[in-house]
Amino acid sequence: MLRKIGGALLALLLAAMALFGWLVWEGNYHTVLRGELYRSGQLSATQLEEHIRHDHIRSIINLRGAAPRSEWYRQELAVARKEGVAHRDIDLSADVPLSAAQMKQLVALMADLPKPLLLHCLGGADRTGLAAALYLYALKGEPAQQADGQLALRYGHFPYLMRAGVAAMDDSFNRYINAHPAASDTK
Repeated sequence: MLRKIGGALLALLLAAMALFGWLVWEGNYHTVLRGELYRSGQLSATQLEEHIRHDHIRSIINLRGAAPRSEWYRQELAVARKEGVAHRDIDLSADVPLSAAQMKQLVALMADLPKPLLLHCLGGADRTGLAAALYLYALKGEPAQQADGQLALRYGHFPYLMRAGVAAMDDSFNRYINAHPAASDTK
């Protein structure tokens, strides 16, 4: 019996690692709301340019924060300039819960930027998942349970299996919905 449980756990771990590897390789790019909101991990300059053109992206929010000494950041800014895309940086950590002020700032920024909007962090799972969930809940009025689907395994979000710290994004979202109950969630 113990062998079967150990084997099942090993298979689950290997499947999770394979999913995460595939997501990273592909840039973890997903449509949240077609023509309005997209999410990803860190894309190469070529991938970014392709997605900007294909999905007509007009704004990017980099949730990793400004990194002017990093090649990825310089390339991202160059592509955004070349394509005429607005680019904003917010420095968030997947391991640290967001303050109420940070979430308010993020929601306001997402509301104000031209659409379609691309949200990204390094892996596209945790910070990006929180931002997408906030967008759906705060700006589109989706029920919390539905918006919370952006913080999911299918995007590489492993809050309890990998690093306990990434549960900070789930905690942040829960604090936001408790502070801002939606009419559809209070019935």
